[in-house]
Amino acid sequence: MLIKHGKKRESITEENSDGEEPKTRIDRARKRFPRTYNLMVFGFAPLCFLIGFCFFCGYFLARLEMPKEIEENDDILQDAYRRVILQSFDDSQLMAEVKKNTEDCIDEYATNITNGILLEDPADVVPNLMRLKSFLSNCTAENMRAFEIEKFFDGIENIGAGASSFDQLSYDWIICPFKEGYNGEEVPLMERSKVSAQAVFEEQYLEIVEIGRAAEAEQKNTFKPLFLEMISEVKAHEHCVVNVSGGAFYWFTIMTTIGYGNADVVSNGGRFMVYSLGFISILLFTSVSAQAGYVSLAVAEDFFNRVKMKSLTNGFGASLFWFIVYQLLNWLVSYIALDWAWSRSVEDSRPDFTRSDAFWMAYITTTTVGFGDFYFPHEIFFIRDMFYVPLLLLVAFVALANFLIKFAEWIGKIVIQKNVGFKIVDLQDSMDALSHTHQNRRGTLKRLKSQFAILMGHEENRENGGSGQTYDNGENGESGQTYDNGDD
Repeated sequence: MLIKHGKKRESITEENSDGEEPKTRIDRARKRFPRTYNLMVFGFAPLCFLIGFCFFCGYFLARLEMPKEIEENDDILQDAYRRVILQSFDDSQLMAEVKKNTEDCIDEYATNITNGILLEDPADVVPNLMRLKSFLSNCTAENMRAFEIEKFFDGIENIGAGASSFDQLSYDWIICPFKEGYNGEEVPLMERSKVSAQAVFEEQYLEIVEIGRAAEAEQKNTFKPLFLEMISEVKAHEHCVVNVSGGAFYWFTIMTTIGYGNADVVSNGGRFMVYSLGFISILLFTSVSAQAGYVSLAVAEDFFNRVKMKSLTNGFGASLFWFIVYQLLNWLVSYIALDWAWSRSVEDSRPDFTRSDAFWMAYITTTTVGFGDFYFPHEIFFIRDMFYVPLLLLVAFVALANFLIKFAEWIGKIVIQKNVGFKIVDLQDSMDALSHTHQNRRGTLKRLKSQFAILMGHEENRENGGSGQTYDNGENGESGQTYDNGDD
């Protein structure tokens, strides 16, 4: 089996040292398929654990961010409809001007008649003319008022056509499904939550219109303040639910430090989660990816040794192999991104997303750069996507790490052996020479200590008035020296 910790990688086909027969299915699988077993248990399973951890944290993060996003979206819709209402009242100024012009025309007509321009005897028609002017004035006022109200209600009933695009609306943490009876098949996936929320908003808005009509029929000049008051109570996202897949993938970008920047965490609870669990997620990602890289390298090297392709285990061959694997994974990621751009949007709303854009997106994703110019939108990220997109990206991270390891080993070996000017063997010889010199110095120090001890003994004898004494100061059979220790 594969040895996880140790000085070197041992063969993954090593049998149990006790020689016992495997008893469980796991033991039999480990003995029969050692490479597959170790790759699945120590490589694939930890990566799947990371995805599960993203689901757990992403769900609670989305729940924390959901109320704020709903509140902001409702405010955007209310402001948009409120602006249309106010603009419709600005049109009434034009209507008032038309009314004034009508009255001016009648005055001019009356003046002409009075001056005899139109009639020879103006005195006969003046009383009738004044009654006619009064009648026309009242009639014009009533008609213009009715026309103003009708124009206003016709405008607000068709407000959806003029306010169909709300670019500021965001659906990173929520999903708004269509209600029963509404066919949303022709609506692009990116726009479905937005269109669903607008449909709910307009449904409640039209109810306000009917209330306004009834109020206007009873009393004039009441529908404007009534609309402005009731529009603030319209809610369009009460039917929306938590975007679990969007929250999970967002947490994946936190854990892997990709950080597209396409969504914001604004709640205090969400930010605390990123502070605490986000940091733990980064540590988990680092340790798990390192272990998966170690296992994949061990399995690959064992396989290449078995098929006698040792050139792919180190040096240029190993670097080229893992570079090709990494580029293939990049191509798969770009294929998914390009497929999403076409299959998850209707023909009339397909984005201008080319193959080069897709490969660029894959590159900035697998290198964890994440510029944010291209990203996986939360609106079209489904739960089933979490079971293959993050896993593919994690495998790409491991392949890139393995390439960097092998490339660094290859370059390091070239630099040490050719550019620096000495080999590992030369370094070992230098260490041996230093060790031999150190031993010689230790022998010299030992002799100095012996001579010092002799001198100290000589001084003690002189202080005690003793006779001369002979000390052997030689180490190689040399004759002793005689020191006079008496008084003069």
